[in-house]
Amino acid sequence: MIEYSHQKSDSFFSVLLIETHNNEEQSFYEMILKLPGQQYPDIKATENMKISQMQISLEIFEIFKFYLMIPPSFFTVHQYFKLNIYTYSKLLDEAYNINIQVSKNNDFWKSIYSRLKIIFLMINKEVRPLFYSEYIVNKTSTATIIQFIELIITHYKEERAVKYYADKLLVSPNYLNILANKYFSKNAAAIINNEVLLELSSCLAISAKSIKEIAYDFNFKNLSTFSIFFKKNTGITPREFINIYKK
Repeated sequence: MIEYSHQKSDSFFSVLLIETHNNEEQSFYEMILKLPGQQYPDIKATENMKISQMQISLEIFEIFKFYLMIPPSFFTVHQYFKLNIYTYSKLLDEAYNINIQVSKNNDFWKSIYSRLKIIFLMINKEVRPLFYSEYIVNKTSTATIIQFIELIITHYKEERAVKYYADKLLVSPNYLNILANKYFSKNAAAIINNEVLLELSSCLAISAKSIKEIAYDFNFKNLSTFSIFFKKNTGITPREFINIYKK
């Protein structure tokens, strides 16, 4: 977390957590989200207001943004969201812990990755009701794309085929690709691979299992198929990733 300072824009995804107290000693909590390159909102800070800010680089945001399960374009219109004290405290706690781990130069996959995932999923939970109400005209397609990502998070180890998810959602693979491109500017396979590669990278970095064991855990037919998939999507082999990571 860093102290909030008003700027026009920057290349970070920013999460601002605000706690405000009134004269009746009541507390109110809200969250402001700013996309990379987006203007910061005009916040009139007062002495009764505490503002905490977490900044996430564009590179990290691109990796984790699918956990929002909501197209980034939505946040160009809506930036303010009310929070209850539990969610506010939990987000603040996760953000502060990330800050501590970063300051200690601790391991990203072991110490930071899971906390970032929690933060993005918590943001989704708070934002989703407004997203549904705003997209009421396209409620069916909105629900489908969110369910698609939820299915990926549950089944990424066993299934990587677009057809599997399309069948589960009772739509055609082509229609699922249309929705994926509409909401996230990526096809369905790219979204699936994003989750698989995130989890694979985490396993390769911190697991005591061999590359072969990890390959079978993720339902690859053999080590060769796993290596081809990983290199095609990252540019390096699993062994090269481990060697780079553990230097």
